[in-house]
Amino acid sequence: MHNAKRHSIVDIGYWTCDIDANARAIHDLVVEKHEPNKDFDLPIGNLTMDLRQNITTAACQLLGRPYYIDAIWGVYTAPGQSVMAHSHWSNTWLNPEEHFSFCYYPLCQEDDADMVIHIMYCNRLEKLESIPLRPGLLVIFGAYYQHMTTRQFPDRDRVSIAGNLYPYESTGIPIRREMRQGVTSDDLWQ
Repeated sequence: MHNAKRHSIVDIGYWTCDIDANARAIHDLVVEKHEPNKDFDLPIGNLTMDLRQNITTAACQLLGRPYYIDAIWGVYTAPGQSVMAHSHWSNTWLNPEEHFSFCYYPLCQEDDADMVIHIMYCNRLEKLESIPLRPGLLVIFGAYYQHMTTRQFPDRDRVSIAGNLYPYESTGIPIRREMRQGVTSDDLWQ
């Protein structure tokens, strides 16, 4: 046998990092302003503009090219609740792999409801990826991924900030893919 190698067809993943933000103030803003069973559009102000800047900076570094926040909102999850499975897919996207969503967890504890990414592929297979939370965690993932949460069992609320990241310029070039023909798509941006 010669030149044996495995070829990956599907490259599905997500990014995580910690960001520094005024976590207590962000948490309190969502708790004070939310309405039951509704997401809360974040108002424009110094607090939210700083948060947007922190998220955008992290996203651009992780994804390797310029992105902007198209939408951002707060999600309040009360004890016993969960977020049902959904995606942020839009039929207007020419290149869906260029669009990302994020969740930021300003204040949370290890036993708070996990974020779960649900990937189905090849008409038969599926993968559930449970992401444990920690304070300051930012998760960036394909906007077309199905995602949800487990149930918030602790006797306290859980606040997250969610949103969508759009590329400044749509290119059709995949983001951070594995090596193909000696280069990665990252090399094209350097």
